Amino acid sequence: MATSRPTTIIRRDKESIFEKSCLVCDALTKEFHFGAICCVACGAFFRRAVSENRAFRCRNEGNCEIGGNGRASCRACRYAKCVRVGMDPTAVQPSRGSIGHRKKEESYSERTTDSISPAAINDVLSLFHTNANICSTQVSGNAVENFFVGYENVKSLRRLIYSNGSLSDMLRGTPPKPCKVGIFTRLRREALRVETALMSQLLNTCRMYSAFTFDQKEIIFKNFAVFMTVIEKHYITMKKGGIEENRLYHIDETFTDILDDDLQFPPEAASMGKETLIKLFIAPILNNISNLCIPMRDMGMDDLDLAGLAVWILFDPDIPGFPSEHRFQIDQARSVVHRDWLRIYEERGVPDGQLRIARCLALLPVVHAMAERCRENFHLFRVFGLFDYDEILGDIYGFPKSGALPTTNGIYQEQNSWTVTAL
Repeated sequence: MATSRPTTIIRRDKESIFEKSCLVCDALTKEFHFGAICCVACGAFFRRAVSENRAFRCRNEGNCEIGGNGRASCRACRYAKCVRVGMDPTAVQPSRGSIGHRKKEESYSERTTDSISPAAINDVLSLFHTNANICSTQVSGNAVENFFVGYENVKSLRRLIYSNGSLSDMLRGTPPKPCKVGIFTRLRREALRVETALMSQLLNTCRMYSAFTFDQKEIIFKNFAVFMTVIEKHYITMKKGGIEENRLYHIDETFTDILDDDLQFPPEAASMGKETLIKLFIAPILNNISNLCIPMRDMGMDDLDLAGLAVWILFDPDIPGFPSEHRFQIDQARSVVHRDWLRIYEERGVPDGQLRIARCLALLPVVHAMAERCRENFHLFRVFGLFDYDEILGDIYGFPKSGALPTTNGIYQEQNSWTVTAL
């Protein structure tokens, strides 16, 4: 008879946590549920609504006041506000039913060396919720500092997710040994979803981001994800010595040996010839390392610099598709980020903080060019079927599922004029 794994309950010392207002009903609370600061009542309401798949209807056309004098009487508007402030329906565990009557198939999830189980993802995200809650109460309201602490948690969770060592290595938090992969073989579907989930949870710890509507947050997220991927990949490459080793390191603890004579290209591209493939795929990577990794190394870029640059990019006033009538909110957030960025440097004794910010921002033209090229290249990859990818990646890059082809930025150029960068 199979025994179920005991549930681990992580308890916090509530006396060490400052009271804050519930983002839904404004009641004072020390709680953090499903990605947002909220009271026990609102957390329970949200959990029941999601797990029982309830549907609510507002009698006031969605204009009820939730919080303050209005409190939370309208369930439809209350649920809408829960989502709006950052509560994540996917973080709610499904209803388990009576003890001893769990579905049999739950005990037979397939595990392979190249896959990450959904159960493991849920466990990791639950840990992130706990860590994010602690972070939100132990640091100040500084947006850059909050992102910095959240990013450190993400790195810790990645060590657990991508661990390829022993149980002792996992418990000690030993960094996984980097694994060599080819250009196209590294894009695992499960890893893409895990990284998207981690990024979503990381951004939800930012109060200014949580204040936007769901549709606005989706636009901000898509814009941020592409830029952050470019920046972080080359930052990790710089930190791990990829410049000297001619290696491109990736966020899932893998790397590509750029000058490897045995570098394998997909069979679908074999007709193009090895020299052409090297020109299209390898030369741009070397250029990117030269244009981005080396300036990062020269300025001694660290995680705090990365956090400041990331939050700066998050609130981009020029985000395509963002409602013009709400751009003032982005401008206000950007002003707060600049103030907080300079302040955290001053508090930590970093000399010439304004100059350091300027050096970080000087990287942006290169990052923007590389991000745009990534969008173009992804279209080429999907047209030629060079790798199997999750549709969520297409959503982030803005390509329709119907297969319609974009017609901007030279996508239809002749084959010999393509400029390609590995994702």
